[in-house]
Amino acid sequence: MASSTVASRTPRPRHTVDNDDAVMARALAFSTWARNNARVILYTAAAVLLAAGAALYVRYYRAERQAAAATDFMEVQQKVTTEATPQAVKDLNAFIGKHDGTNEADEARLALAELHLRGNDAKAALPPLREVAGRSGSPLSIQGGMMLAAAQAQAGDLAAAEKTYLDTGDRGTLDFQRMEAWNEAALLREQAGNWKGAAELYEKMVPLTDKGSLERSITEMRLAEARGHAAGK
Repeated sequence: MASSTVASRTPRPRHTVDNDDAVMARALAFSTWARNNARVILYTAAAVLLAAGAALYVRYYRAERQAAAATDFMEVQQKVTTEATPQAVKDLNAFIGKHDGTNEADEARLALAELHLRGNDAKAALPPLREVAGRSGSPLSIQGGMMLAAAQAQAGDLAAAEKTYLDTGDRGTLDFQRMEAWNEAALLREQAGNWKGAAELYEKMVPLTDKGSLERSITEMRLAEARGHAAGK
């Protein structure tokens, strides 16, 4: 009769031994692969570290450049007058050349264009405004588009102004941006006698207003007026 001690012993499951062997085999295989590919691993690690370092440097460089542009722009604003004097134009153009690619450079372009518009020189305002309006990623792009359209209208190119207002409205991400741009385009269409086209824009604007609001009432009134003119009433 077997002793109770021997009988109570539980044999180690076979699958546990197999699993341990498999783990050891994989570890051995990886160790062998690592030794054979040590140079590849080293180069890969170096590339990862280099990329991370480059990303940090770019972020630091951009932050430093933005800070410098903000400081310089404050100084330029203090010097620039409200008139497009040769010195004011020179200072703003110099700032733009030095800090091109920053938000402050676009702000300087808007300031430069505003000086020209105040001096009734709309054509001189067009180039800097086209630069800002054309930067789709700039937070000042919509403002640049609105100013560009106003400058085109002031310069007498009403067709270009209408198109710019429409494009700016289509690019707007906020309701008030679309409303403002389409409203200006609708007014230009009314001036040109294109009441049907104006009504189409007012129709697009109505859903952007709150029900029962004064803004909706005014928009619906303008829509009814445009439809009436379009129908010959």
